[in-house]
This record gives sequence, structure tokens and C-alpha cells, in this order.
Amino acid sequence: MQQVIINLLKNALKFTSRGSIQIKTSYNYIEQTLCIHLRDSGTGISRENLQSLLQRNPEQADDGGRGMLICKKIVAQNEGEIEVYSEGLECGTTLLVSMKMQDVPKDEIGRGNLIAEFKRSWFFNNQPN
Repeated sequence: MQQVIINLLKNALKFTSRGSIQIKTSYNYIEQTLCIHLRDSGTGISRENLQSLLQRNPEQADDGGRGMLICKKIVAQNEGEIEVYSEGLECGTTLLVSMKMQDVPKDEIGRGNLIAEFKRSWFFNNQPN
């Protein structure tokens, strides 16, 4: 999971020279599912590249594409999926990741709610001073 977040954040920072990056995470204790929602205001992805982004072979990928393929592999190994959205170039990118995380301590489950969720958000503003 740590490698997935690092790779997604590296890509967002690489392609967002101005604007913001927002990361939201949540964990559903009942379903044992981690969700990551990353949105940046960076360069975006063209429609052509968007369709092929997660379909490439690692040998065909540049640094950004290789990181995404590593994420895809880790997420798939954890019974999850990655969705990538962009309206095109200069429109930013949104990534949704969900995957099973089964190694959460049992005393963390349920905390008084039928469906207990842990949520955390981070916001990065990449504006020049």
C-alpha cells in the first residue's frame, strides 16, 4: 500500500507544477477495503493516453507509466482496481484506487458503528512563493 501511495503522489507532483494535489483515504473495516482518491490540477492526460495508460507493458512505459503499472500490479494482488479519469490535457487527473487490506488489527474493527470507516485527507498547494 505504501508503494502505491508513493507512486501516485510522485506522478501527481511530477505533472503538477502549479495548482494543487488532494489525497483522500478511507478504510471500510467491515469490507476490509482501502480506498484512495487522488486528484491533481496538473497537466492531465490526453484521451488517447488515458485509454492505454494501464494497458502497457512495463518495457513500453516511461517513468510515470512504469509507476502506474507497478501500482496496478500491487492493487491487483490485493483484489483491487485502479480507475483513472482526465478530461484531457491541462485538465488535471483523478485516480480512484480500492483494494483489500486484511491485516488490520481486530480491535480496530467496528468501533461502535455497523460500518466503521477511517478517513483522512491531505491537501498540497504547489504554488510558487
